[in-house]
Amino acid sequence: MPIKVRRNDHLAHIVTHKDEEITAANVWTDQAVVITKQITAVSKMAIMVEKDDRELNIVVSDPLQTQTMLHIKLNKSVKIETDSEQRLQLDGQGNLMINVEGLVGQSYPFTLKKLSAS
Repeated sequence: MPIKVRRNDHLAHIVTHKDEEITAANVWTDQAVVITKQITAVSKMAIMVEKDDRELNIVVSDPLQTQTMLHIKLNKSVKIETDSEQRLQLDGQGNLMINVEGLVGQSYPFTLKKLSAS
């Protein structure tokens, strides 16, 4: 079966479609929750990640519709490839902050480009 339930508890529900390399998660805690080898959610959110060798296509939303910032920790170096509304802030330690103010639960898509290790 190509779909695998990776986590299903009070902190998060995470599923992965292996063939398509897509992971979807609902995170219900502000504790760190590993979504993929590269991405850890550090705030409550809904997130979908599609990966390939060069990029991570990500869509996030605030299911509570009350937060103003979502926090993702990246375990490998990336750069912001697309950010149509300039809502992303990436620091040098891999902390990605997503401004969701005014989105009222709407999804926000963006793309990160993987950087090779130096």
